[in-house]
Amino acid sequence: MKKPKLLIVTDAYHHRHRFRLHNFLPQFAEVFDLRIIDIASPMYDWTIGSIVRHSYNRYFRNAMGGLINAKRIEYGELLISRQLLPGELTRLINYPFVKYLINKSRDFDIILTTPYIPCTLTLLARPNIPIVYEDVDRFYLFFKNPFKRIVVRFLEEFCITHSDYLIAVSPKLYEEDFTKRGRNVFYIPNGVNIEHFSWAAKSQAKDRLDKRTLIYIGAVETWSGLDLAIKSLAQAVKIDPKLRLVIVGEGNLRYMKNLRRLAKSLGVTDNIHFLGRRNYDDIPRLLAHACLGLATFPKTELMERAFPYKVLEYGAAGLPILMTNETLFSDLVRKYGAGIVVNRPDPVALSESFLDLLSDELKWVHASLNAQKLAEKYDIKKLAYHEAMLLKEVVMR
Repeated sequence: MKKPKLLIVTDAYHHRHRFRLHNFLPQFAEVFDLRIIDIASPMYDWTIGSIVRHSYNRYFRNAMGGLINAKRIEYGELLISRQLLPGELTRLINYPFVKYLINKSRDFDIILTTPYIPCTLTLLARPNIPIVYEDVDRFYLFFKNPFKRIVVRFLEEFCITHSDYLIAVSPKLYEEDFTKRGRNVFYIPNGVNIEHFSWAAKSQAKDRLDKRTLIYIGAVETWSGLDLAIKSLAQAVKIDPKLRLVIVGEGNLRYMKNLRRLAKSLGVTDNIHFLGRRNYDDIPRLLAHACLGLATFPKTELMERAFPYKVLEYGAAGLPILMTNETLFSDLVRKYGAGIVVNRPDPVALSESFLDLLSDELKWVHASLNAQKLAEKYDIKKLAYHEAMLLKEVVMR
């Protein structure tokens, strides 16, 4: 039987950590013939060396010569529309190229688009096939510039209200989207590739506890709560000087400088290691050498809607989770006994809580096993199959 055809329009295919559908593609390919349109950054295919070798004139000449590229990938066909200028909102300039690529795909049965700019461009192209918007975040909250906030919020509202169907990735987003639309809204949460982290979960508890390593993996932004984590570490090392905090990721340079300055002022510079961005394949190894995963988020409008990958990845790797009571995940961690949830974002309360856990191997093992059970509830393969079946059902209507 001939497979239906699914077109995915995104601007995140070349940003592995931003494109949750990477892990969905194998299941999608079992159900659909796939084509992906990606609005890629101006230099998505350049190395550091190639940037150094190119003058501005050669850069523009090279960019203009490769505005649209096509290639076969493991799960189908990838069409690339090179972004004309760097920046978030400048992707809107790619409208003529995206419209051209969508018109080339008019024999497809359904379009899945994410996040808000690709969805906006798809809706403007007005293809006569169902458009499904995958609502993964409230992106306007990431912008400090008031004008950009207004524009991005408008575009997100446009996508939420004008797409034919909508998939929300967190309960809070689902609640808001259903209130706005009242119909054709579905909930499929973020998930985790259990197999990718399973070997880390098999690490011996004693070995992991002996390393006395707390770890944070993700964007280093003000909403990450790493300032609170560093203050908690400073309290804890007074009792256990071997403790250290490993921070994997990059982000706001000013915030990172402030974190380093804070660590120095508290006398814990030697206990904190900034590793920067690491390849996704390296993450299980780093988690296997840690004994506690951190999600010390502050209370923000952004975090109220969040369904963070990192908490699932910690759990899949067998790490108990330390978090503040600021996201829906805190209820899940508490329900499953998968770690520690601290009601007050207080450094002393946090340090006392994780010192108590790390000093009791049986308690740690119990939390580790529960964290794995929690992560298994969000196995990416099951979620991907669910979404594929949902999209197929839309096609059959």
